[in-house]
Amino acid sequence: MQGSSSTQVQQQIQFTVLNLDCIQNKPFPSAPCQFQILAYTFIKRVGNDYPSGGTVYTDAAQGGIPAIHGDIKAAGQSTIMNCPNYGCNNSVWTSWSEKTQNSPWPNSKTFQIEISFNQLMNILSVTTAAYYKKSFPSISDITSLYGFNYNNPQSWILLDVGFSQEVYNPDVDTNTVFIGGNMTSLEVYALPF
Repeated sequence: MQGSSSTQVQQQIQFTVLNLDCIQNKPFPSAPCQFQILAYTFIKRVGNDYPSGGTVYTDAAQGGIPAIHGDIKAAGQSTIMNCPNYGCNNSVWTSWSEKTQNSPWPNSKTFQIEISFNQLMNILSVTTAAYYKKSFPSISDITSLYGFNYNNPQSWILLDVGFSQEVYNPDVDTNTVFIGGNMTSLEVYALPF
């Protein structure tokens, strides 16, 4: 791949997790009550290594929903939030299969991530810290975004899940960038907590 340093292609599994109790009993009108995860299955950038670790941001295109994007590690390893981002060194998901790829592969691959309830609590802490621009959010900070039952596993539901591909190419006049491939199966399991 050639082009400017900002040219990149990526594929990702994405999903949104919502606190149903927060939606039904909003503690504050601006409480998002949800967050998004974007876990890269493939990413390639011109002149840069692919990202290692998680990064949190607020997705303005989605109405300000907090989101974490990051790579998938090798089986048995966890994706950790990058420093100096808010909530750095927190584990946010664990891989049980293939890791994020940065070159084409000939056959199918299986990507599997798991988010434990402790990791869910880390995600809430990290996204809240970023929202309030603090290193360590308070309980009242977390409840202002995710409701008073943020720490009740029964309050959380998977709102949506999908797979997407993105191409960013600012050099469209001089450079062609594309990505191929598809997903053949996407499965979601709820594990006991």
